Amino acid sequence: MDPDLYPEPAAAGSLTAALEATAAELGADVSLVPGTQGGTEAAILAAAPDRNPLRVFAAADRRGFGVVGWSRGGVQMITGGTTDLRDVVRAAVLWSSGRSLREMCEQVPFLEHDDFAAAAERGPAAAVECQWRGIRATAAETPGFPEYARLVEAAYAEPRLRQLFPVTSHWTLGFQACIGLSFVVEVAIEPGSNGCPYRVRPLLMRGVLGVTDSAEEAVAMAVAHLPADLGPAVVRNDDEHARALNSLKGVPDLDEIERWFAAVAEGRVSRDEADWWASCWLLDDDLTWDELSFWALELLCGIDLATGPGGPYLHDDAQVREWLDELRRRRGAQ
Repeated sequence: MDPDLYPEPAAAGSLTAALEATAAELGADVSLVPGTQGGTEAAILAAAPDRNPLRVFAAADRRGFGVVGWSRGGVQMITGGTTDLRDVVRAAVLWSSGRSLREMCEQVPFLEHDDFAAAAERGPAAAVECQWRGIRATAAETPGFPEYARLVEAAYAEPRLRQLFPVTSHWTLGFQACIGLSFVVEVAIEPGSNGCPYRVRPLLMRGVLGVTDSAEEAVAMAVAHLPADLGPAVVRNDDEHARALNSLKGVPDLDEIERWFAAVAEGRVSRDEADWWASCWLLDDDLTWDELSFWALELLCGIDLATGPGGPYLHDDAQVREWLDELRRRRGAQ
């Protein structure tokens, strides 16, 4: 970090330390978590249960602090940039306390939010309506691709699809059961063009459930593949979303993790094998885990540790059985 651009973080040792000092100077009650990338990033915890920590970034080529706040449901709610660390702390206090986006922008003018964030703040139904409005407007403004416009309007006319959160990728229209950034769709439709049929897909860019000649037929086919009890889109549950996202990658679910625990406890696989298997998954930074899966994998990753050279295992067989029992109890409580 350039000390000429950032004398406070340079003197304090990191952006996190500089924010802590600034908060103390202002008498602000904030809690920080360690930053990354050589102290040029920081995160300020949010007390509001529906908000993730406020992320803070220092620009590399000029003095400037960027902030971004995401909801726990995967929606970017607030962004902004300032040259004053005191502004960052003031924004963090408001974000943490759960103040509305409007209040935050009024009290700390460098902050801003878009229409979708404001809609998401009002609730899932408003977010779905806002998203449909944007997608329909884009389709209407794309005269060179009438098949896409027909698809969007046909899907919007169908109540079961209209209640879901629409997303697009390479003109394929997908339908999520939750609002915001997800990547997990219930079904998707690729519009036909140049004589090619409409394709109904289980994922945005992979698989084919069927093909049709019209947008209306594709919509009917998509609806037929929806779960019967699927209701309107809701706020994303992070644990459920992590499991759904990992299932698309062939990532082990809790059933498979429990089977490995049981195999170790019953002596059907070695501890070295279990440690290697868990480590392969746990060390993949591209994967996202729900809390219980992460807890169980962390235990398996290191289950072969000994108390010393030639010594007994750090965690004996009785401890492994206790962990397996606890895993099953916690799964039963979900």
